[in-house]
Amino acid sequence: ATRGFTGGNGEGVSPWLLSAEDIVNYEAIYLEARGPEESLLDATKAKGLFDRSGLSVEELSYIWTLADGDQDGALSLSEFIIAMHLVARRRVSYDLPST
Repeated sequence: ATRGFTGGNGEGVSPWLLSAEDIVNYEAIYLEARGPEESLLDATKAKGLFDRSGLSVEELSYIWTLADGDQDGALSLSEFIIAMHLVARRRVSYDLPST
């Protein structure tokens, strides 16, 4: 069974809220994956990272579409944080949002 987009933890707190710890962890992953000379994380580097999630190609493609807000084929830090959080929540059976 999958959990719905809203609620689900019984405490009235959305599972979609990012904690400060989440942000720090995702930022560290982003900076390591991106490299010091790059300003954005390109699709090739991101694919290698996201493929390790165990999610299907279809789900990862959908997450990329949701996260890459400017549709430039690369992820800024804020876009990456969104993508990582969607991946993390999907891995624990939350349904992905429709928008």
